[in-house]
Amino acid sequence: MTQLEPYIQALIDRLEGLRAELETESHLLTRGNADDLPDLIGRKVPVLAEIARLWQGLAQGLGLAGDVSADVLGERIAAMGDARITRLWSDAESRAREVGRLNAVNGKLIREQMRHNHAALQILQDATRHGGLYGADGQSLGVFSRHRMIDEV
Repeated sequence: MTQLEPYIQALIDRLEGLRAELETESHLLTRGNADDLPDLIGRKVPVLAEIARLWQGLAQGLGLAGDVSADVLGERIAAMGDARITRLWSDAESRAREVGRLNAVNGKLIREQMRHNHAALQILQDATRHGGLYGADGQSLGVFSRHRMIDEV
C-alpha cells in the first residue's frame, strides 16, 4: 500500500457521504421542504472541508500544489504505474462526477424554487398596488367580508 491509498480511499468515502447528503437535499428541494435545509447544510460543510483537506494531502503526496486540478492529479497517478492506485483514483473521479451532477441538479431546483417564490411575491405585490387582496392589517379586502360564513372557515 502506497502512502496515497489512504488519502484516495478516504476521499472516496467522503464523496460517497456528500453524494448521500446531496440526494437528501434533492428530495427536500423537490418537496419544497426548506425547513430541513439548514441542518443538511450544517452536515455538508464539514464533509466539504474534509474533502478539501484530503485533496491537499493527496496533491502534496504527489509533489503538487494543493489547488491542482483533477486532470493533473490523474496524470500523475497514471504515471506512477500502480494499478491499484489507478483503480482507486478512477473510482474517486467517478464519484466526484456524480457529486458534481447532483450538485448541478440541486442548483437548478434551487433556482426554480427561487423563481417560483419570486413570481408568488410579484403577484401579491401587484395585487397590493392595485387595490390589493389584503389591507395593511393583513385582512382580506373586497369580495371577502367577515360577515360571510366562508370567510370564517
